[in-house]
Amino acid sequence: MPDSLAPKPRRWRLQFSLRLLLLAFTGFAIGFPIWYRWPFEVTEHNYRDPRTGGTTTAPTSSVTRTWRRNWGVGKVLHGRSVTDVPWASMRRIEHYDNGVLHGKNEIFMKGKLTTTGHYDRGQREGTWVEYDSGTTCTARWHQDKLDGLYETAFNNGVKQQYHFAMGRLIDANGKPVKARLFDQLAAGGIDDPDIASALPRAMSVPMQFVECPLKVAVTFLQDAHGIPIVIDARRVIDVDLPLTLNLGGIDLCSALALLAAPHDLAFEFRYGVLRLTTAEYAAEEHDPTGVSDIHPTPGTPLARAWNEACTIQVVELPLDQTLQKLGQPLAIGFDLTALPPDGIPPEPPVTKKAMNLRRPTMPVTMSLRSLPLKHALALLLDDLELRCEARGGDTIVILPPKAP
Repeated sequence: MPDSLAPKPRRWRLQFSLRLLLLAFTGFAIGFPIWYRWPFEVTEHNYRDPRTGGTTTAPTSSVTRTWRRNWGVGKVLHGRSVTDVPWASMRRIEHYDNGVLHGKNEIFMKGKLTTTGHYDRGQREGTWVEYDSGTTCTARWHQDKLDGLYETAFNNGVKQQYHFAMGRLIDANGKPVKARLFDQLAAGGIDDPDIASALPRAMSVPMQFVECPLKVAVTFLQDAHGIPIVIDARRVIDVDLPLTLNLGGIDLCSALALLAAPHDLAFEFRYGVLRLTTAEYAAEEHDPTGVSDIHPTPGTPLARAWNEACTIQVVELPLDQTLQKLGQPLAIGFDLTALPPDGIPPEPPVTKKAMNLRRPTMPVTMSLRSLPLKHALALLLDDLELRCEARGGDTIVILPPKAP
C-alpha cells in the first residue's frame, strides 16, 4: 500500500469521561472532610523561667496539644494533651472531646503518678485518687461535686473519712456535720462577690498540713485565696491546735468544712468575712453586737460612713483610743460612758473575760483591712463581748453585754 494511503496515527487529545469525573468528585467529597477534620498535633515551647522571670536557652515547659479543625470557626482541642515542666519534674496528661475535658486525667511528679481521675464532658466523675508523700486521698465525684466517701489515708495507718452528698459535707469521721457555710452559699447569703465566687471554685493551691497550727493554716488560706478569713478569738480557745490534713482538687467551701468539722468548729460568713468559730455559734443567726439593728438615717454622718471601707491595725491599744482611731476619719463619735470604769466590777458578771474587757482603757489587738465600718465595728465588739446602739446621726454608744 502506498505510504500516502496508509492510515495516519490519531493525534492524542485530552478526553473527559463522565464516569471518571464523577468518581473524582465523589472521592474529593468524601476525602476532603476527613482530611480537614483529621486531628493533628501542635507542640509549643515556653522559654521564660517563672522562677526568675528571665528567658532560657532550653524550654522551661512544653505543651503538645491535639487539635481538630471546625468548619469555619477555627480549631478546638480534640484528643490527647500533654504538658511537661522539666524544672518541676511534672507531666500532666489530659484528654479532650470537641474542646471539653473528657476522659482520663493524670499528673506525674518525678515520674510517679500523683493524681488520676476521669472527666465526663468537663465534669469530674467517678473515683479520683491523689498520692502525696505516702498519703493517699480518695474522692468520689458526680457531676463535678463531691458525692460519697472522701478518705485520707496517712502512711502511719491513720484514716480520716468524710461523706458528701452532691457537694455538701454531711459526716466527718462518723459524726454528723451541719455546715452553715454551705447553706449561706446556696441561699445567696454571701454579699461579698469575691468570697461568693471563691468558695465554689476548685482550689488552685492544695491544702497539705502536717501538724500545722490552726492559726497558721488560716493565714495560709487567706493569703492563697485573697479573701478575708479570721479566727473567732473569743470562742476558739486553741488557735495553735495542730492540723494534719491533705486536701487537693476540691472546692474551697468543702475544704474549709473538712478543716473545721473534726474539731467541732465551723466556718461561716459573718460581718463581711469568713470566720472560723464554734459549730454551736455558727448555727446561730443572732447578732450579739447589735450592729445589724442599726439603720442610720439617710444624710447623716453615720449613714455616709456606715459602708465606708476602714482599717484597724492596733497592738495593745486602749479601747477608747482604738475607737477614736476608727471613727475620727469618718466623723463618727463613740460614747463609752455606759461601760464600767476601771476598778468597778460590772453587774452582774458574765465571764471573767467580759469583766476585764469591758473597761474603756483595756488594750485591744486587732488587724482588719478594708472592711466597711459596720463590719469592722461588729468584729471588734464581738471579740470584746460588747454591743452598741446608735444615738443621733453621728454617735454610737458602746454598751456592756446583756445579762444572761
